[in-house]
Amino acid sequence: MLNIFSSNWTWLVDHSSVLTGALFTFLRLLPDHFMSKSPDILELRHDEIVFCVKILRERFQDCLVIGRDLVRLLQDVACIREFESIWKDLLSNPSAFNAIGFSDIAQLYVVRTPNRYLTSRLTPEMETYIRFILTHVQMGAQQRYQTWFVQRFLNTPESETLVCDLIRFICCAHHPPNQILQSDIIPRWAVIGWLLKCCKSHHVEANAKLALFYDWLFFMKKTDNLMNIEPALLLMVNSIPKYVGLTHCLLEFLFLCMNHYDPGRKDLIWCGVTASIDILIEKGVVQSLVSLSSSPHLAASLKKKLIECFPTYCHEAKGMSKVSSTTVIAVQSTHSKRIEAPPNIESKQDTLENHADELRTSESAGQMNMEFQNHSVGSPPCKRQKIGSEDTCSQGQDVILPKLSTEHLLSKEISSAVLKKEKFAAMKVHDDLSVLLQGSHKEAVVAFQKFLSLNLFKSKGTDNGENLDDRNFYTLARDITNILKRNDIGFCVPLHGYSPDLLEEDEIMSVTSVVFRAYTQSFHPKLLQMLLSWHAQGFDVGARLLCYSCRLAEYVTTFRTTSLMGSKPRQEINVLQQAVELVCPVESKEDAAISMCFMAYKKFLKGLNNKGSVSVEGFHCDDSTDISHGHGDEEVIKLLVSTMDPSYFAKLELKLSLKELLIAGAPLARVQTLIQHSLLWDCSEQQYLWRLLVAEWQNLSPISISELVKSCALFLKPELHCEAVSGLLSLLRRQYPTVLMIITILLLPKDFARFAAAVLATWMSCDAANFLGCLTCIVTKKLHCKAELLGDYVQHPIDGSVGSPLATFTWYLDNLLRTRDEQSKVELMEIRATVLKLKEQCKSNVASDGPTSSGRNQI
Repeated sequence: MLNIFSSNWTWLVDHSSVLTGALFTFLRLLPDHFMSKSPDILELRHDEIVFCVKILRERFQDCLVIGRDLVRLLQDVACIREFESIWKDLLSNPSAFNAIGFSDIAQLYVVRTPNRYLTSRLTPEMETYIRFILTHVQMGAQQRYQTWFVQRFLNTPESETLVCDLIRFICCAHHPPNQILQSDIIPRWAVIGWLLKCCKSHHVEANAKLALFYDWLFFMKKTDNLMNIEPALLLMVNSIPKYVGLTHCLLEFLFLCMNHYDPGRKDLIWCGVTASIDILIEKGVVQSLVSLSSSPHLAASLKKKLIECFPTYCHEAKGMSKVSSTTVIAVQSTHSKRIEAPPNIESKQDTLENHADELRTSESAGQMNMEFQNHSVGSPPCKRQKIGSEDTCSQGQDVILPKLSTEHLLSKEISSAVLKKEKFAAMKVHDDLSVLLQGSHKEAVVAFQKFLSLNLFKSKGTDNGENLDDRNFYTLARDITNILKRNDIGFCVPLHGYSPDLLEEDEIMSVTSVVFRAYTQSFHPKLLQMLLSWHAQGFDVGARLLCYSCRLAEYVTTFRTTSLMGSKPRQEINVLQQAVELVCPVESKEDAAISMCFMAYKKFLKGLNNKGSVSVEGFHCDDSTDISHGHGDEEVIKLLVSTMDPSYFAKLELKLSLKELLIAGAPLARVQTLIQHSLLWDCSEQQYLWRLLVAEWQNLSPISISELVKSCALFLKPELHCEAVSGLLSLLRRQYPTVLMIITILLLPKDFARFAAAVLATWMSCDAANFLGCLTCIVTKKLHCKAELLGDYVQHPIDGSVGSPLATFTWYLDNLLRTRDEQSKVELMEIRATVLKLKEQCKSNVASDGPTSSGRNQI
C-alpha cells in the first residue's frame, strides 16, 4: 500500500480522505516498527518516515481534519530524528506548515477526531468481535470471551500496543443504544478495565490511559460527545473498593495530565477536564464525586486534590446532578497566568516544601512520572523502551524525579484558601450592607461604594476571580439586590423606565453608576462575575452598561473643552469628569479614548459568550447601526454567529436582504480572509455565517460574484469544507445566469465538477431560455463582455475532458432526458446540442493548442 500511495502521489493529493487515513495509519505503525530491530523492516520503516514527513510538510492543511489525535500520534514519533523538526515547529513555529488559519497547536486540541480514523486501526474481524462482546455478552459471563479475544489478537508482546487503539475505538466509535445501556450487557467501562489489565509494560499502560482520558483534556460542550468521556469516570467509580488500585492509578494520571501535559496551555486543559466533569454530572452519569472524595480506600492526597479541583461535586447536595459550575473559557493566551504570593505566605513555605519532598520520593509518583515522561507536550523527545524487554522498570525500582515547583504548590494553596473564604462571603452581606444603607439616597450610594471596595477588592493581587465558584457569586449578587430592594434603592432599572433627565441623573449618582464606574476603572474579575450573575437573574445589565459606556464616550471631548460644560451642576461634572479621566488618560488620542470607554462593555460581552448560555438578544445590538459599525470585523461576526438564536437570526437575515445593514462589507480581500478563517469554526457557526452572507450578497453584480467564486476555488475543497461549499452553492443558485457567470462556473477545477453541474442545473431550470441564449453566445464567441473580465477564458479555454464541469453537466442532461416526456424534451434537446457543440470546440482547442494546465491553475 505504501508503494502504491507513493507512486500515485498526484491522485492521492486529490483524495484527501485517503491521504489523511494513510497518514493516521502509518504514524500509528511507526512507533511499533521503530522499536523492532528486525532487518527486514528497516527499509519499510524508512519509506514510512519519508511518506509521513512529506504529507505533514506539503499537505498539513489537509491533516487538520484529523484533529487532536494527530497530536497524540506525533508525540509517539517525536523521538524519531526526522520528526523532531516537525514537532518543534508544531509547538513554536506553526506558520512553517503554511496552513491557512493555523496559528497554534491548541486549534488541533479542540477538534474532535472523526470516528473513521479510530475505526481504521482495527481489522474488520477484531471490530466484529469487540462489538459482539459489547452488544451480546452479559456481565459476569465475559471471561471466556475475553480469554478467546486475547489468544486471538493479543497473544504476542508486539500486539500489546493495540490496547490503546481498542480503547480509543470503544470510547469514541462504539456508542451503545439505550436498550444496551439499560440491560445486563457488559458495559464499556468494564471492557476497558480488562484491557488496561492486559498491559504489561509501563509505557504501553501510559499510552492506554492517555487514550482513555484524551478527550477529557480538551472537551468542548458544543462539539464533543458525552459518550466519549463516560467510560473513564464510570471505571473509576465502579472500581471501588474491589479494584481501588485502578481508580488510584487513573486519578493520579488525570491530575498529572491536568498539570503537566502541556504547561503552556494549562488553562485549556483544566477547562476541558472541568467541563467533562460538569456534563457527566449534569446528565446524570453519576450524581456526584462523593463516592470518590469520601472513599476510605483512596489515598488522602488524592481525595484532597479531588476536592480542591472539583469542590462543587465533592459534597452531598440535593439536585447535585443539575448544577454546573464550569464557565467554558475561551483560550485567549497560550500561557497560564502566574499568581503571586502575598507577603505573609513565607511561613507556609517550609510545610509546602516538605510536601513536595514527599511527592518526589513516593513510589506511586515515581511510577506515574515514568509513565508520563513520553506524554508531556513541552518535554523534549526521549528514547522508548522495548516492549517486553528486561529494561522496563520493575515495580520496586527507584526513579529519580525532577524537582517539583514550589511556586505551583503555593499558587494552588492560595487559590484553595480564597475559594474557601469566598463561600462565606454571602453570609456576611446581610450584616454589613443592611447597616451601611441606612440613611439618605446619597449616603447610601457612598456607603455602597465603600462596601464594594471592602468586599470585592481586598484580595486583589492574590486571585484572578476565575477560580471562584459561580454559585457563590450568584448568591452574593442575589442577596445584594434583595437588600437594595428592601431599602427602596433601584438597580439596573430598564431604560424604558426613565426619562432622559432621570436616566442621566441615575448614571451620575446611583448604585448602578457606582458598580459601572468601579468596573470600567478596574475591570476587576470579581465585578465582572457579579455583573454576569445579575444578568443571569434578569437585570438589564447589558443595555445599562452600554448606555453608561456611551455616556463616557460622549463626554470624552466635552471635558477636554471646558466651554462645552454648559450649566451642569459642579458636583455632577466632577463625578463624570473623574470617571472619564480614570478610564481615558488625558494624553490618549480621542479615538483611542473612545475605544477605551467601550472596553468594559466588550469584556462583558466576552464574559457572556464564555458562559455559553446567552443569545444575541442579550447584547442589545438590535439596532442595525450597532452591527454596521462592526461590519467586516471577524471577531464581531464570530461573536454573532456563535451566540445568536433563531428568532434574532431571522430578523438579521431580513435586514440584510433589505440592505438595511452590512455584515461582511465590500472589499474582496477581506471577505476572502473571513471565509478562510471561518473554515476552522464550528459547523453551525459556518452555516449561520453563510446564510448571512447569502442574504447580504444575493443582489451583488455578476462581476463581484465571479471574482468571489474564483477566489474561493483557490482554497476550498468540496470534500473537506462542506459547509462553505454548501453556502457558496446556495449563493450561486440565487444568481441570474449570465455569460460571465456560466464561463466562471465552467472554468472551475475538476474537483468542483458536481458542484458546477448543480449550479448550471439550477440556472437551467429557473430560466431555460436565457440559459440557452448565454450558452449560444459562448459557442458563437459573441460574449458581450469586457476583455479584462474574460482573461481566464482566453488564457485557459474551457475543459471538456472526462471529470470536468462541462462533461459532468452533459452527463446530467443525458440522465434528465431519459425521465422527460416528448413534449418537454424540445428545449432540453436544444440545450444539450449547444453543450455538445461547446464540448467539441473544447476538444478542437486542445488538439490545436496542445494540452493546457488543469486543476486549480485554470483560474
